[in-house]
Amino acid sequence: MLAIVVAAAIGSPAASAAALRLDRLGPVVGSVERPAARSHALAYWTKARIRAARPLEEIVVDRPGQEAARPVASVVPDRGPSFSVSGAAPGLGIPGQLRIRGRGPARPGAVSPDRTAARRASTFIRYPLEAPDHDPEAYPNTAHGKVFSHFPGNGGEDYVCSATVVPSNTMSVAMTAGHCLYQRDKGGFARNVVFVPAYHSGDAGGIAPLGHFAARKLWIPRGWQAHQYVSLDVAAISLAANESGGLVEDVAGSRGIRFNRKRSTALDAYGYPTEPPFDGITPWVCDAHTTGSDDGAANLPGPTPLQIACDLTGGASGGGWIVNQGPDPRLAPGFLFSVTSYRYQFVPERLY
Repeated sequence: MLAIVVAAAIGSPAASAAALRLDRLGPVVGSVERPAARSHALAYWTKARIRAARPLEEIVVDRPGQEAARPVASVVPDRGPSFSVSGAAPGLGIPGQLRIRGRGPARPGAVSPDRTAARRASTFIRYPLEAPDHDPEAYPNTAHGKVFSHFPGNGGEDYVCSATVVPSNTMSVAMTAGHCLYQRDKGGFARNVVFVPAYHSGDAGGIAPLGHFAARKLWIPRGWQAHQYVSLDVAAISLAANESGGLVEDVAGSRGIRFNRKRSTALDAYGYPTEPPFDGITPWVCDAHTTGSDDGAANLPGPTPLQIACDLTGGASGGGWIVNQGPDPRLAPGFLFSVTSYRYQFVPERLY
């Protein structure tokens, strides 16, 4: 699913892989923001509106048997070539030159003993991105950020989600969840969409050390637009330069992105949870593992959603799931594998 949306957003060779599945998942649709609208978006997000923005979370009403998720191994993976696109640290990307390679033997990054134990137990370890141990202004943490959006329906409402910068020919793409950019009952496509990488608490409330990036284009699968299938809840944002004229990948760096990877895997889930006990300002990470697949969504178009052990709350929607991150993420920044889409109402420690 990521391949289709990314291909549309960046015009990359991912399009060849995406074409293999377009007949089943449907094409993507986009919304274009004109320059005047982009300027308006930057002006719209005052500190007061940023503080007041509500988390946009997809909570699924419980279906019978939802807690008995299928083991990952029982799900037949979607067919297609397996390949990845490497990310780049700030200032090291080259416009128009993606680093694409086929996937060789799996080589998971080394992890500390206590984190390995947590993964084997199918539980998770949660920690904040705070200096000095996990500096939110250090790459690759800078590739993660908050997405602010305004939906015109119901008199107009402001919301916040999470997103991750990925490599692209334009050096200007971030991935998030489809429901963060399009809500049929809230007026359709979001307006005034702005991405803030490396947003964190600092010493005096929320700060944006790398600037603000207004959306140029929004891309979602047609299946999300027409039916809001949770299996197609993914989106891409093509971003304009920030206030200083910098492209987001050049300023914040990017995570790599991996397609058609095996579904059973250890991963790190990033996001900005807003509902208690979180404050919506500090980014958090769940060091977790895939624990199953959502049986209730198995018959929907697209890949069956994966389940992970993690308790991040609303605001973390759209946050990146990163695989193959090494013990020193600066040297092995890992690859975007999926994004946070939804959770069940009465199952607080599982995300999909």
